[in-house]
Amino acid sequence: MNTTTTKRPGFWLRAIEYRKHQLLREQRRAFRESLADQAREGISDEDYATTMATLEKMARNLGYDGEEIPRRGFGPGHPFAGHGHHGRPFGPRGFRRHDRDERPFRTEDTEA
Repeated sequence: MNTTTTKRPGFWLRAIEYRKHQLLREQRRAFRESLADQAREGISDEDYATTMATLEKMARNLGYDGEEIPRRGFGPGHPFAGHGHHGRPFGPRGFRRHDRDERPFRTEDTEA
């Protein structure tokens, strides 16, 4: 008597997605490692250590205390977070004055 059960299609779909996720993580890790190796090519360990120490000293001179994690880009809390120039949001409707005209750009009327 066969005691194994047949797996349902959903099981195999999840297994495939999980394996794709694993492969993608492995590829990203390999890419990051190769990129780091490529970036450090021709730079001695002493030069790299000096550069990193200099950058850390510059950050501390500007007020970084080592406690906070530096933000990247215009994230939450930044004055421009999610907004374009003059505080209007980015996007197709964010680049025009809504109160003046429905056209995205003003055109000169040539009527006399």
